Amino acid sequence: MEIKFLIFDVDGVLIRSTEVGFDCMFETAKKLGLQMPNQDFLKKHWGKILETELFPACFEELGWDTSIGISLVIDTYLEIAAQKRYPPIAGLKESLKWLSDNYLLGIASNRDQRTMKIRLAEANIDEGLFSLRRRPEGLVYSKPDPRVFNCFWEQGCVPENTLFVGDTIDYDWMAVKNHQPRFHFVGVTSILHSRTDFITAGVPESMVIDSPAELPDLLKLLSSSSMSA
Repeated sequence: MEIKFLIFDVDGVLIRSTEVGFDCMFETAKKLGLQMPNQDFLKKHWGKILETELFPACFEELGWDTSIGISLVIDTYLEIAAQKRYPPIAGLKESLKWLSDNYLLGIASNRDQRTMKIRLAEANIDEGLFSLRRRPEGLVYSKPDPRVFNCFWEQGCVPENTLFVGDTIDYDWMAVKNHQPRFHFVGVTSILHSRTDFITAGVPESMVIDSPAELPDLLKLLSSSSMSA
């Protein structure tokens, strides 16, 4: 396995936003007097686009009062989320520097550019390390549709030499699994998915990590294994 390109999901990988996002959902529901979503519901839908998928699912499956209107729900959530902070992941800054010296790095995210800049800076991540980008504006596809990665192939990435780092099974892993030709995937454990969850879904155990800061050690191991094979 020769890896040349590393593509990262942002939320849940570069920034540990999932737990914070869950809290924002709980606070939003409480503030508006809506039924509180439980963790199973959020795990099922997390990774979907908030405005067009996640919140509509809340209205449909949780019976949220439609008279409130989705715009107020979105505005309330964003107001609460804006007050939250995402602390840096231990060791990630140093790991990303090493990775950028040895690979081309990219970002695949639905986040708008303004909040991405804010959140990456807040997490002490140098945005300039990522030369490959998937910009959400105007894009037709979203994960798990494998065509979300087409823009990276257009920027010169080669699937066989590309590794995508994600934290969701139904969206990140399935987007890679459904792509032809298949490329490589590393799953990052979180409140969403355990190591066992990833393995059960078909991700090799060796390709599951607990933090993106572990990537340099994993890639060194994979490179060593390839050379000795």
